[in-house]
Amino acid sequence: MGRVPGRKHSLASALNNGVRVEILKHLAAQGPGRKMCARDLSEDLDQKLNVIAYHVVVLHEGGAIKLVDTEPASATVRRFYVFDIDEPWALAVLGLDGPGTPADL
Repeated sequence: MGRVPGRKHSLASALNNGVRVEILKHLAAQGPGRKMCARDLSEDLDQKLNVIAYHVVVLHEGGAIKLVDTEPASATVRRFYVFDIDEPWALAVLGLDGPGTPADL
């Protein structure tokens, strides 16, 4: 997917962080089309919500995840994302380029 036009993060910079790699691997493992919000990821990965929310923004700006849905939640809006990488080099960085990996789904 590459870089989202007008955004400051590239896919390469988005992949240059352990938490972001962990988020991407988790999203990829959920299977195609399985959407998750920062709160879901925070709970599943046992990380603070503010940390996950920041990294989700970087991943979205870098084109690694795609916003697919929103829904109101008390005083905010929940944003739902899916894994959105198809570049072979990026899949290799994540270890998702071999047989039986999410890249094959």
